[in-house]
Amino acid sequence: MYVPSYKHLSIIASEMDRKTPKSQICNLIGLSYVCFKKHYDDLFKGYSCAGRLIDKRLDDMCQRYKAGETMKSIGESYGITRERVRQVIKKGGLSGKDGGQSVSAFKNACERHRKNKERADQNKIQVLGCTKSEYDYYRSMDKDYSKTPIMKYRQQKINAIRRGIEWKMTINEWWGLWDRSGKWEMRGLGKDKYVMGRIADSGSYEVGNVEIILHGQNSKDYYAVHKDEWREKMIASHGWE
Repeated sequence: MYVPSYKHLSIIASEMDRKTPKSQICNLIGLSYVCFKKHYDDLFKGYSCAGRLIDKRLDDMCQRYKAGETMKSIGESYGITRERVRQVIKKGGLSGKDGGQSVSAFKNACERHRKNKERADQNKIQVLGCTKSEYDYYRSMDKDYSKTPIMKYRQQKINAIRRGIEWKMTINEWWGLWDRSGKWEMRGLGKDKYVMGRIADSGSYEVGNVEIILHGQNSKDYYAVHKDEWREKMIASHGWE
């Protein structure tokens, strides 16, 4: 008893794509026409090269349209009108909003958003050392901008530079120290308030050389290091001898 094989199925499918007559296909696989009709005709009922080509064209058009190519461009490559392309892709379940200029516009908008975000990140990294999303997080911590970590960071950095002290901290590093200390809400000048000071009030502002301490202790550290300088300032300002 003859059993249809996968090899024969492959050969038949390939030859039918080439429009090879059935009689020649029978010779290729060594079967009589009667045997071919009995075992294979039902499997390939409705199968035609034209049908396969139409399906292939439909798939190609749908894929190209979904990728953002216009109906006009697709039609020109096939030598058909834009309207005919619309009819073909409609058979594939697509409408105007599923591809073409709609997709191109969406891709362009996404690309513009990506570039704008990249520029914003570069700007924030250059100025503060953080990304735009990190900046937005710090900004959202208080409705009053002057009370946000962004403003406090900038103020301390500017004050340090004015005093001739080197600043080597990004806002992420600066905020990380405050966040881990748990003293942010108690930050300020005055009794029982905390500040970020340099260890022994010397060196630059950088991770490893700063600590969160009471304002009073920071003042003592400053006085211990700059006692003579402070005394000279007092003498000069009050006219003491």
